[in-house]
Amino acid sequence: MTILIVDDEFRIGQLIRRLIHFEELGLELIDVFDDSEKALGAILLHHPDVVISDIKMPGMDGLELVRRTQEAGIASRFVFVSGFREFEYAHKALQYGVEDYLLKPVKEEDPVSYTHLTLPTICSV
Repeated sequence: MTILIVDDEFRIGQLIRRLIHFEELGLELIDVFDDSEKALGAILLHHPDVVISDIKMPGMDGLELVRRTQEAGIASRFVFVSGFREFEYAHKALQYGVEDYLLKPVKEEDPVSYTHLTLPTICSV
């Protein structure tokens, strides 16, 4: 199973990368992107199984990234990571079939939702 991470905050993307135990979960990381346009290019090229993405990014936001991925006929599953607790974002994410909506701040000492709950559930389907 392949994973792609995109967050406009470089350090957050790298932190998420460190929190996921790829080998232990049998996952392969395609790459970490801090630019959603470049991430879309990688999605179109590699067709990742799962995309972990920030929802609010400059230029193309996470919702647009999902929409464009789906329009291209790519069935990547999305997990959003966001500091926004607003219902509107979560509601739109659900309309696009996003698998989960995890709230920032991402904490190194609390990787539970990233490594033990969300990803194994998605990867087992």
